[in-house]
Amino acid sequence: MSLLKQKASFLVSKLGSSFFLLSLVLILSFVFYRISIRFEYVNLDDTLLVKYRLLYIFNPANIINSFKSNVMYLSDSTAFYYRPVLTISFILDALIFKDNFWGYHLTNILLHLVSVVLFYRLMLRLRLEKYVCFFLTLVFALHPVLMQTIVWVPGRNDSLLFIFLISALFYFLNYLESSSLKDFIFFVFFTFLAVFVKETAIMFLPVLFLFIFLVRRDKKAFKRSLPLLGVFFLMFALWYLMATSFSDKQGSYWSYLTSTNWFDAIPKTIIPGYLIYLGKIFYPFALSVFPVVDLRDANIFPGIVAFILLVFSFLFFVKEGRKKVFIFGLLWFFILLFPTFINLMPGEPNIIYEHRLYLPIVGLLISFSQIEFVKRSLSNSKVAFFLSLIITLVFFYGNRRHIFNFKDSLSFWESAYSTSSKHFVTEVGLSGVYLSRGDLDKAEPVFKKLDEIKPNTIISHLGYASLFYHKGEYEKSLQELDEVLKINPKLPRAMQYIASIKEHQGKYDEAEKYYLEAVEIDDKNVDLLMSLVSFYVKRGKIDKAKEVYKKVQDMGISF
Repeated sequence: MSLLKQKASFLVSKLGSSFFLLSLVLILSFVFYRISIRFEYVNLDDTLLVKYRLLYIFNPANIINSFKSNVMYLSDSTAFYYRPVLTISFILDALIFKDNFWGYHLTNILLHLVSVVLFYRLMLRLRLEKYVCFFLTLVFALHPVLMQTIVWVPGRNDSLLFIFLISALFYFLNYLESSSLKDFIFFVFFTFLAVFVKETAIMFLPVLFLFIFLVRRDKKAFKRSLPLLGVFFLMFALWYLMATSFSDKQGSYWSYLTSTNWFDAIPKTIIPGYLIYLGKIFYPFALSVFPVVDLRDANIFPGIVAFILLVFSFLFFVKEGRKKVFIFGLLWFFILLFPTFINLMPGEPNIIYEHRLYLPIVGLLISFSQIEFVKRSLSNSKVAFFLSLIITLVFFYGNRRHIFNFKDSLSFWESAYSTSSKHFVTEVGLSGVYLSRGDLDKAEPVFKKLDEIKPNTIISHLGYASLFYHKGEYEKSLQELDEVLKINPKLPRAMQYIASIKEHQGKYDEAEKYYLEAVEIDDKNVDLLMSLVSFYVKRGKIDKAKEVYKKVQDMGISF
């Protein structure tokens, strides 16, 4: 009997070990997200980052060249994104997986698993009881609102940022205790990677300040931290210097900070945006692949309830000695999420992607860990496992409701349109998918919706021009394109359509003229260049076709 008790005791001790608890979370994480390995391109950034850049990312020499260009330099609208480490991650993927897109999805899952391990270590570093650490890590690992970071390939931007900044935080904490050169060097290394994977890393600088003043509360620690904080700022200065050198739209990117009417944005965008994010965290069943700030969003009410509960918990269920840690966690959440409210499309609803919660949510979970009844409840292993089972089942349900919206371009854009039709990008994206599939009857009502929200604009006229073009109604298409050129006489997209129509009409000299004019304006437009290549091949001008195709290859693009 005593032998059985010893074996039972041994088994319980093993099940309750940190290694077992973390392993369980990692296994569940892989089970939750493994299906995404089979997902296809969704035509939102992933094609620009991977599909059309295979020739570029196949070349290891471009690891260095990545620091000399924008992350999506083929797309003028995103030319201000200078994120070389993200590009390098795709180069490393290409070296292993070539053009097999499943491998890029697998990397996203592996990055998430690394993040889960780091999160668990961070919770232990905060001296939380192991079952509290286990439960919070489970929430972070499986929460449906973080899904976009894992199953959408470009979402790795935020998991990489998480890995680099949390690693930098560990060495920051080590340096405060030891002042060792090794910790200083590793802090510099991970800070460099963080800043060059996503510029919003600079928002972690005030978080480190707040950690010193609210959590550590040690004058010696503050003095020791000054060199590290200074290095962090210098890293960002280096990033800005290089970004302005290699990205010709950096000025316009930063002008949004100064040109935004923040007094107007606070009640209309920022407060509703934070409430929507809070609502999705506490009630993760109204998610979107392309969410925008909307005062009618179903997540605002649960967000208000969540905010009230946080205030109530702070006032009545957080011990006096832990209140500053609770505040630190909330400030972590609000500060790191703030950049998402810088609207890069002024006049349009602000896009608030869910993957941007990946790092900020850590702060909210830190605050949650300081609530007394939470700590007491989760300190009991049976209660912790029961609540973990409940949360796993709830999150699995939320996961299955949303994950298949990322499986391909049709699913993605139909989901985006159903939740965020107020933003013209969803109409453009969905109509483009329908046109590529030849579903003209489905595309037409989407174009009508686009015309309703953007009447008499370049976007609406181009939409109808595209529809009529695919229907073969070229004269109607030309009428719409004429309206486009009245608004912008030098729009390459309109010229490309006109050139293609002239080609179909047998007016080859006019077609070539429009193609060349468009290329002169935008010589990095791959679709335009490939249209010109096709035109020259059909006309038997092979030398000219090779000359244009060489330009495409020089950009690292393959077809």
